[in-house]
Amino acid sequence: MNVQISLNGLQKIKTFPDEFPYEAINPYTGEHNIFESMEDVNEVIFQCYLECINKGFNRLGEALYQQAQMFVNMDKLLDTKKQLMIKQYQFCKKFNCPPYTSLQDTPIETIESFMIIDEEINNYKTKDQNG
Repeated sequence: MNVQISLNGLQKIKTFPDEFPYEAINPYTGEHNIFESMEDVNEVIFQCYLECINKGFNRLGEALYQQAQMFVNMDKLLDTKKQLMIKQYQFCKKFNCPPYTSLQDTPIETIESFMIIDEEINNYKTKDQNG
């Protein structure tokens, strides 16, 4: 989700309150929900994720980004650690340098994160090229 926020930017207009609790329509059930905390938001995102998997969506980040806009301010979903990982990926890509001195020294989490970021960016570029 953080990659999609980086690619698409934050919504210019906040449609939901910054404070919990607030009411919004759950895109998974179509019903009004009271969101008491980020745990409630994350639970709905997870439900949407499972539904996307079940329906065979291959552009999960984009689908979740679109659905999340229906019930939460996107700035609530920003994760500083993930944003730093995206910046690290961009730096490595731009300057053609590895994140660590060797592949063996690179934590598996970094490798997996870079693969996810790369896939999301490629899906985004494909979407732009195909209109």
